[in-house]
Order: sequence, then structure tokens, then C-alpha cells
Amino acid sequence: PFPTKLVRDGESAGDLKAFQFYGPTCDSIDHMPGPFWLPADVREGDFIEIGMLGAYGVAMSTGFNGYGEHDIAVVEDAPMASLYGLAPRSIPTVRTTAEENA
Repeated sequence: PFPTKLVRDGESAGDLKAFQFYGPTCDSIDHMPGPFWLPADVREGDFIEIGMLGAYGVAMSTGFNGYGEHDIAVVEDAPMASLYGLAPRSIPTVRTTAEENA
């Protein structure tokens, strides 16, 4: 399973359900089979955060079939992998030698 999180104003009351994602072109490259576990009451207008997508999120976007416009959202919370115990809860920063020795 891929780490996903529903982002919306207000609470979700649905039980978790496995989803597949399809983009606007509905061709074979515009499909992510998942499973992506989200509340069953997910609806149009909700945002879905997909963790650990890596470079493929932007690298796979194209202008195919008139599509290609996209918004980029930058998040500064702990890496999603940390929710599953797979990574630390903070993002490491470069420290100077003086900071290391203090």
C-alpha cells in the first residue's frame, strides 16, 4: 500500500477503503492502481496527499491531450514515511562543525 492522507476542511467519518487513481485522460499511463487507503466518503474537491511519490509526481506530467497545467503544493511537516515508523519525525538539516562540537 502507498501512504495517502485525505486533506479537507472538516472531519471524515468514513471507514477506510482501497482506491485506484485515474487522471483526466483515462489512458493507461494516467492510472495509479494503488491500493490507496482513504476514507470511503472521499469526494470531489478533497485533496489527497500521496507520500513518498518522489520525482515521478512532476516528471510524469506532460502536455498530452491538452493537459499539463498543475499546481505545486509545498508541505513542511514531517515526512509521511514517519507516520509508519519508516523515517525520523524531523527533516535533518546540515550542521556546521561548531554546532556539532557545542
